[in-house]
Amino acid sequence: MIRSFNDSITGRKALLGEAAGSEQEEIEEHACAAPTRAADLSSLPLTYIDVSQVSILYLEESKYAMRSAGAGVSVEFRLYLCLPRCL
Repeated sequence: MIRSFNDSITGRKALLGEAAGSEQEEIEEHACAAPTRAADLSSLPLTYIDVSQVSILYLEESKYAMRSAGAGVSVEFRLYLCLPRCL
C-alpha cells in the first residue's frame, strides 16, 4: 500500500490541528510530530534520517537534520531520489 500525499496531509492535520502546514515556529506539545519546530534540539541522541525527495516530509526532515547538527547532535542524513513512501 502506498500512502498518498493527501493521506499524509490528513494525518498531520488530525494530530497538529490548525498548526499543520503553518509557518508557526514552535509546536512544543508535538515536538515528536514536528521536530523542526521544537525550540531546543541539543539533548537529542544520535540521529539517523532517511527521506525520499518526493516525500511531503522532505523539507521538514532536511531542516531537522540541519538544526540538529547545528545544536551539536550527531546526524546521519540520507536522501533517496524518486523513492515513494510506503507503509
